[in-house]
Amino acid sequence: MVTKLKLLLQKLHLLLALKALIFGALLWFVKASGFSWLALFLFVGVAVVIYARHLFQTLKFGYAFLLLLGTALLFVYRLPSAYLWLGCVYFGLAWLLLLGVKDVEFVHRDQAYALFNCGILYAVLLLFFTSNPATLFVPRLIGLGLVVSFLFGQILKFRRPVTNVTLAFVFIQLVWGISLLPIGFMQAANAGFIIAVAMIDFTLLHFKNLLTRNLVIKKLALYGALVLLIFLTSKWTLTP
Repeated sequence: MVTKLKLLLQKLHLLLALKALIFGALLWFVKASGFSWLALFLFVGVAVVIYARHLFQTLKFGYAFLLLLGTALLFVYRLPSAYLWLGCVYFGLAWLLLLGVKDVEFVHRDQAYALFNCGILYAVLLLFFTSNPATLFVPRLIGLGLVVSFLFGQILKFRRPVTNVTLAFVFIQLVWGISLLPIGFMQAANAGFIIAVAMIDFTLLHFKNLLTRNLVIKKLALYGALVLLIFLTSKWTLTP
């Protein structure tokens, strides 16, 4: 019985890997075709068919599915062709995580889903910081806040929107501050991501009543050191 179960899990994981490969290949095809309507239709159509093949929890993760598709397409659109393979692998893995959680093919589904949402958050931050700061900055900041509010809610599992919105509001203020610094987009995204992880960590510990003075000091020192390391290793350039 145990052997059969292991073989079944191995088969399911191989199918997941194949679906991730298909997703990445179609994403590459969309970019290679210059985002033609045919390629976009094929990409979205195949993704919907694979995602909705098993109706179990389809609606529950529907927003996450749409966010993944939108983020992947916009990310690949901006990505230089030399790094296209990296984007396809990145979002192929994100697709694998989402399907594995939705179809209950992972044992530690909460951790896998948190990893998926963190991956999308990092990609969204990269998109934000690679955009021209002089073009529609406030609307883009508001859009980032909405996406972050959703992702925080998915990770923290808070049913009260006010909590997620409050955290997202604080976060975008910090992102606004980071965007004013004369550092590269990668360093800015890394700093923003660490801050987001710190906020999630402290919030979870607070609601679990696990926060202590020593723990707060240790974690502040850890996250502060990571952000400081990013700033120290950044190339600060002032543009006239």
